[in-house]
Amino acid sequence: MNLLTVLLLILAGSFSGFAAGLLGIGGGIVVVSALVYLFHGQFGESDYLQHTANGTAFAVMVVTGLVNVFAQKKSQNVDWQVCKQFAPFLFIGVVVGSIFTLGLPEKVLRIIFVLFLYFISVKMFLSDPKPHTVGKAGVASVGGAIGVFSSWVGIGGGALMVPFFRYCGLSSHYAIGTSGVLTFPVAVAGAVSYLSTGLNITNTIPNTIGFVYLPGLAILSICTALFVPLGSKAKTKLPAIWLKRLFGGMNITIAILMTIKLWTM
Repeated sequence: MNLLTVLLLILAGSFSGFAAGLLGIGGGIVVVSALVYLFHGQFGESDYLQHTANGTAFAVMVVTGLVNVFAQKKSQNVDWQVCKQFAPFLFIGVVVGSIFTLGLPEKVLRIIFVLFLYFISVKMFLSDPKPHTVGKAGVASVGGAIGVFSSWVGIGGGALMVPFFRYCGLSSHYAIGTSGVLTFPVAVAGAVSYLSTGLNITNTIPNTIGFVYLPGLAILSICTALFVPLGSKAKTKLPAIWLKRLFGGMNITIAILMTIKLWTM
């Protein structure tokens, strides 16, 4: 890797880790976007470019998620009962979704990713919903659906869980803290699934195991682990409305950049 590539990975990892701690996400939105740009610029078109970006993001999020569990626990803004109810369905959803990613064309995955970013950005800028009661069937279906979708776009699911937890009545700080903890089981399921499904695939991107890009994994993991605690600490000092605006603003910026990239490819 050249120096510019290393600097890009350091920047993406640092920002991803800070955002994970601050906004309760896995950081996959930032990591996947950076890796897509990196892979396309260095290796050109590939049938499994998005798959490798997703798989690498999940592997990085295993580290990010573990650090985030301790950081969010320290902030004391976690609803552990919600975590226990939601985690199994998230895990199952990610495994099931990852199995079917090989059947999705490369460009379709990228379009799904970009449309998702626009959708969630708009949702986060809207007014807070009134609290709703969600039964066990609702938790199972929403948890499974978030897991499946997370596996398709390489995210920890926080961008979907935070709005859902707000819908269920949790405060912004608790929704973010609870989501931050739950990105860990999503990351584990996604990393194992992408690594195993990619073992028998001929990947034109070098230095990979399965759909995990090893140089990116090493650099991104170190940077995210260092910056998650800083983001979590900053979260406790910011008003809820600013957390929402930061979340939505980050997503819409990345969505615009990814749209430009899709248009020029």
